[in-house]
Amino acid sequence: PPFQAPLSPKSRLRTTPQSSIPMETFFQVVETLIEKSAKPSYDSHVFRWLRAFSGLVPTPAGEESLDIWLEQARLMVDEAELPDREKRKRILESLKGPAFEIAQAVRANDPDATPDDYIAALEKVFGSTETGEDVYIAFRSMRQHFGEKLSDFLRRIERTLTKVVQKGRLLPTQRDGARIEQLLRGATESELMLVQLRIRERRHCPPRFLELLNEVREEEDRQLVRRKTTLGTAKATVRRFSATEDMLASPSETAMAVTFKDTTQKAQRSRQGGDATARFPSSVRRDPQERYTEMSRKETLFCYRCGEDGHVSRRCVAAQDSSKVISKLISALRRQRHNELVHRLAQRTNVFSVNE
Repeated sequence: PPFQAPLSPKSRLRTTPQSSIPMETFFQVVETLIEKSAKPSYDSHVFRWLRAFSGLVPTPAGEESLDIWLEQARLMVDEAELPDREKRKRILESLKGPAFEIAQAVRANDPDATPDDYIAALEKVFGSTETGEDVYIAFRSMRQHFGEKLSDFLRRIERTLTKVVQKGRLLPTQRDGARIEQLLRGATESELMLVQLRIRERRHCPPRFLELLNEVREEEDRQLVRRKTTLGTAKATVRRFSATEDMLASPSETAMAVTFKDTTQKAQRSRQGGDATARFPSSVRRDPQERYTEMSRKETLFCYRCGEDGHVSRRCVAAQDSSKVISKLISALRRQRHNELVHRLAQRTNVFSVNE
């Protein structure tokens, strides 16, 4: 046969017989292939696996407690773009021991059980037997512990509030209002911070949890900086006052010692004249410990925040006045040194009377 040159690709396309597939069907097939290629596989999904859970108490190393595992499982079921079959598989893969036995029982009773059915069965068997009303009462009874930061108390409120909503005692739309109401009721150690954040005025339009937590933590940081600054100033002032008191202590003690000597000499002469009881000062005859206790009892209680008398800083809502607080501290130190000196002189007087 005569030699023929090979056909170019364009010539092949022209010579290829026309396809019998309609163009509309062809485009649908191509679109389906593109969607499948663009869709991520299950193995590369962010919810790849759950931590192990067995239901044993105490929780073994490498496993999660029930509350944490339930939160992770619910998050996977609600957010992961997976079919129910894949979600059930991942739940079963994370279970072992007694928890896996419960899952097998659920599967035997209902092969078509949903992932939520498995989670509900595990919570019913291994979770708390408290009803929604019990959890709600515990939530309303929460109080801030002594020394507990307000941010830690707020996080504790949120954990219990989540259980209340899951039990159906409160609606999700009521969550923000219930949180701020319980914060106002239970934050007995941080009332001043609640006033500064204007929490009570925001009850009708409560902030979300993360917004409120961020505000509380920022205020805690500001108060910590202010306390460090005020403490440094007070320490410097006390050191200067102590140095001044050391210089003035000797003349004062000398004067009181002279007065004490005159008093004891008069008492001695009175006893020699037979009228010691009538002439001896009653303040010297009193029990020294009694006099010292009475002086200490008369010390005035004042606030370390505003400097006013009659209340403590934990209940103070007034503005901070560092100068007044420092002045009160200096006065208290002076009274303490004076009382100690009087106490020592009274003890000496008592010893002198016994020896006579």
